[in-house]
Amino acid sequence: QHSHNHKFTLQYTLWDHFKQMQDMEVRRLVNLARFLSSAVSSFFVSLGVLKVVDFNQLCKRGNFFFGTFFEHLLTSTPEEKLKLVFARLSSVAKLSSTRDGIIFFVGSHLMDKSKSGNTKLIERFELVKMTMKMENV
Repeated sequence: QHSHNHKFTLQYTLWDHFKQMQDMEVRRLVNLARFLSSAVSSFFVSLGVLKVVDFNQLCKRGNFFFGTFFEHLLTSTPEEKLKLVFARLSSVAKLSSTRDGIIFFVGSHLMDKSKSGNTKLIERFELVKMTMKMENV
């Protein structure tokens, strides 16, 4: 079991990093995105950590960071685990705007890139949307 205090501390640390993205080097953004993807897919933190992010007003590096994060999460996480990750987010009514922001961001930023042939990313995004829709019924 992971300590609640450690999870809380990590959440605040991530929020601080989200605020400082504009000043981070690309390598650090990639590493942080992959770390966050691993932490989310292993259920150490939930996608609820993104509740402080306004996906409509991201800076250029923020777009890069979250694009890297979601691409890694969607393509590297086993399908059943991915369903659980997003079902967990959908089960919390207070996080509906976070859920909507994620759908907006992935739909508008990653899907444009994936039209060039990354069918796994498209399939996983459709799976995630379906999972979140089923949880909200």
